[in-house]
This record gives sequence, C-alpha cells and structure tokens, in this order.
Amino acid sequence: PFVLASVLMSYPINENTENIQVLLEDKDVNMPEEIRAMIIKKTSAENIQDLQSEYISIFDNGRDANPIYETEYDRRRAMAKGNELSDIAGFYRAFGFELDSKAEGMEMLDHVGIELEFYSLMLMKQLHLHECKDQQGIEIVEDGRKKFLQAHLGRFVSAISRRPGVESSEFYSQVFNWGAKLVDEECKSLKLEVVPADWIDSEQIKDEDMNCMTQ
Repeated sequence: PFVLASVLMSYPINENTENIQVLLEDKDVNMPEEIRAMIIKKTSAENIQDLQSEYISIFDNGRDANPIYETEYDRRRAMAKGNELSDIAGFYRAFGFELDSKAEGMEMLDHVGIELEFYSLMLMKQLHLHECKDQQGIEIVEDGRKKFLQAHLGRFVSAISRRPGVESSEFYSQVFNWGAKLVDEECKSLKLEVVPADWIDSEQIKDEDMNCMTQ
C-alpha cells in the first residue's frame, strides 16, 4: 500500500500506468472500489496527460497554496529547513535508501512521495527480518519507523489533504485522504501520538518576524 501511495502522490508518469494496476491487485491494498476504479481510469494511457496537467496545476504552479514538501509546514521547522532536510537525509542513509540526484524529475528529500517510498522500504526490511528471525534487526527498524513517523511522515500527509487545491480535486482529494489514513493506521499500530502539521503562509512568517523586530 505504501508503494502505491508513493506512486499516486508523485508526478504521474506514463511508465507507471501498468505498475499502478499491478499494485492495485495486491491483496494488502484495501480501498473502496469506487476509488480503485477512479485511479485505474485517471492513470490510464488515454487520461494520464490530463492527470499530469492537474498535478502541475495543484502542486507546481500552485505550490505556495498546496505544498507537497514537508519543510513547507510548521513555522519553526520551515525556518530551519536545512536542519530538517539533513535529519531526513540521515534517516535515508541509516536504512540504505539512496536517491539518484541525476535522475530526470527527481524530487527533493522531503517530497511526500519520496518519504512514503522510504517508509515502504522500512516495512519491507522489517518483513525480511521477521522471516530471518533477526530480533535485534526488527527492533532497530521498528524504532526507525516510530521516529520517522513521529518526526516527519506522520505529521504532514493529512495536512496536504486539507489544502483547498487538493480538496477541490476529485482524484487527489481521495488519494491523499486514503494515504493519510494509511499513515494514521501505522501511527496507531505503533501507539504513537503524532502532532499534526499546519501549512505555513510565507507572508505570515515575514509579518511576524517584522513585528518581533519592532518590539
């Protein structure tokens, strides 16, 4: 499910049309049939270009209103963007997750699709460790999952789904709500209480900083 969520929340490329249908057939992917049918239709070869245009309109042209990057959320965190990105990169390195900086269209470390892909890797690692009966490895990966959800992924996926531009989209509103539910279920299964993030208006930050300087 997290691999599928990662693909659906990233820029829709033609090559993923068949991959999405295969992922939807996985027995672990639970979603209402109407959403499943919508995804198949919207990501089909004949409709993928329209979905690409919609993604650009919502998340690229309108990125200030509908940020899809974690460091665009929460005032104090947004002001320490470099530190936050370094922390995310540290998680990736620790679990052997590497991004190809030369790949065409590669997103930033804090893109929701990249973080979801990383979390799916941790789940795969933990499954493999269970099969190998490696208790120490299981505990290390589970601790990493908890920390990554608490500090990063668990905080901002639902925040994206609440943005006006996302809510107004038939496709992305349902996709992000489904993804947010996946993440929420992970947090509950690990007994985590995660503080949800709020979107930060950059103009509001400037105004607040100016007020602080004049006091």
